[in-house]
Amino acid sequence: MNHRAIARRAAAWLLLLSLQTGMAEGFAANIAATVILGDLTQTYAGKTLSASCSTDPAGLSVAITYSDMGKGTNPQHAGYYGVTCTVTEPGYEGSVTGVLTIEQSKLIIFISMPSLSVPGGGWYLFGNTTDTTWNVGAMLADASKVSSVWKWLPSSGKWAFYSPSLTSLELADYAAAKGYEVLASINPGDGFWVNSLQAFSVMLPLSGKAYSGTGVISPEPLMSGWNLIAISSVWTPSQFNAHLAPSSEGFPQAFKTLWAWDNSRATWYFYAPTLEAQGGRVLSDYATSKGYLDFADEGKVLGSQTGIWVDMP
Repeated sequence: MNHRAIARRAAAWLLLLSLQTGMAEGFAANIAATVILGDLTQTYAGKTLSASCSTDPAGLSVAITYSDMGKGTNPQHAGYYGVTCTVTEPGYEGSVTGVLTIEQSKLIIFISMPSLSVPGGGWYLFGNTTDTTWNVGAMLADASKVSSVWKWLPSSGKWAFYSPSLTSLELADYAAAKGYEVLASINPGDGFWVNSLQAFSVMLPLSGKAYSGTGVISPEPLMSGWNLIAISSVWTPSQFNAHLAPSSEGFPQAFKTLWAWDNSRATWYFYAPTLEAQGGRVLSDYATSKGYLDFADEGKVLGSQTGIWVDMP
């Protein structure tokens, strides 16, 4: 065999080896990676939020996508969002799914409230806008003035109930029979009902701290559904809505509806951001047609000691 024939065979052998090696590499199985989602519970901050994703081995390239669970695929408001993290690093594979929960914070601006004044007999809706938890049994214990006190518990969908005319045992038995919880305390930012028998005033426990109108965030977020809360900032419902859901695009809609009680007329003040967004007299006309009071027409604002119902999406 001459030298040229040997060279041709060697070249052919090298080409075959190269092709076999390439084929082996092309069909090699990807390495399975462990994928972990993090930051799945966050608090609404007026901007788009994101879950985090880590891998084992660490530092692999990943892609995070969101699926619609009723709030779209862009997690920029309170709600639930499906989230998937997929490894995109060449030579690796793996993915994991979860749910990103964005909670709505409850805003409280504490101010001085030396006393709680109930004008007369009947139902009154108040709010605790101090920084101190109130002991209901100590503060509203006069059975000649107070018939009952009520607070809504959104986490359980139940009422918490207190009546000074009942002993501790009677109160527990009555609450259990009705499916209520026993109301022991009213926390900062809580709204609550008082069914009074006559006018009275009670001094409120305060921490003695001085506040200058600085906003603070309560550790208890607004939950989906009905919330009975209080804020001391003197805002219109529109301003409160805009604060909870600042938006540079369109009209902000942080909640479905907001309600406050007018005891003297035994009716409700009503506000809905979807109706205000339509402009003109749409909101006012709707409220009037239902026998409600319009906040703007009445010059009614949210503020100190006012309890408000907020229906969250």
